[in-house]
Amino acid sequence: MALSKNRIKHIRKLHTKKYRDQTGLFIVERLKAINLFLHAGFKPVELYAIPDSPGLPQVPFLPVTKAELQRISTLKKPYDALAVFPKPAWKPDYRQSFLYLDHINDPGNLGTVIRTADWFGVRQIVCSPGSADVFNPKTVQATMGALANLKVFYIEPADFFPRINLPVFAAGMQGENTFNIPWPHRAVLVLGNEAHGISPELIPYTNRQITIPHDPAKKSESLNVAIAAAVILGTWFAHR
Repeated sequence: MALSKNRIKHIRKLHTKKYRDQTGLFIVERLKAINLFLHAGFKPVELYAIPDSPGLPQVPFLPVTKAELQRISTLKKPYDALAVFPKPAWKPDYRQSFLYLDHINDPGNLGTVIRTADWFGVRQIVCSPGSADVFNPKTVQATMGALANLKVFYIEPADFFPRINLPVFAAGMQGENTFNIPWPHRAVLVLGNEAHGISPELIPYTNRQITIPHDPAKKSESLNVAIAAAVILGTWFAHR
């Protein structure tokens, strides 16, 4: 059965934040990622897949052609499937570690940071309001399925930091060498926008300023936030 014009219009509208917010739905593409969401307990509202694709899940799906998938996909070259899931009702656990992201505006960077956080076992992320939308298809795509394994919140600093009783480390261009710190098992790591760093309003909430050491002859102004996250989270993980 071919996709109707109304169904195509509905799915394409989910490419926009406004419609995702209105419906409480978001898109996941590629069977590899979709299967991770299914295994994590997410239940698809709609699932469209090209028949005979490797890794087809044991749940009902609507077979589509490559041309039909192209019409609903957010990608120039779609993979093999597209699923529509309800947004999860996540709740923060203020006793456990967090990554706090301050004005990370690029969806791809946000997705890569999420993927990195999952790899190193930090599964709660708080984004400052104004950061990229975690359910932006570009963000979801960049997580490579890791979004199914952690929680992401949007909370004002004044509503978040007073509720935690954990050491707060702020990453920047100045501070203690991140490789020399005796990292605690649980903490909050704050990463800022690579162009502007951490907002001044966040500094009073932090306990320690840390930095990634660099070669004196470096020419680059700063590290990409996703790369910085990988370096620091890897160091933190090694101390656990």
